Amino acid sequence: MSAAAFMPPVAADGHSRRFIATMVFVLGALSATAPIAIDLYLPAFPAMADALGTPRAASSSP
Repeated sequence: MSAAAFMPPVAADGHSRRFIATMVFVLGALSATAPIAIDLYLPAFPAMADALGTPRAASSSP
């Protein structure tokens, strides 16, 4: 019996495999957005403090 016999083109709830794969990709991309955004702007704090003329310690305090 081939592997294709075990993987039907439609999932049990009626959604196609392509739809499920797209949803997995979209949800993964959305959940990765926040950590990437934090990693991008945190290194810029010293440059932002210099540009605004404030001490660097003031830019990292809550």
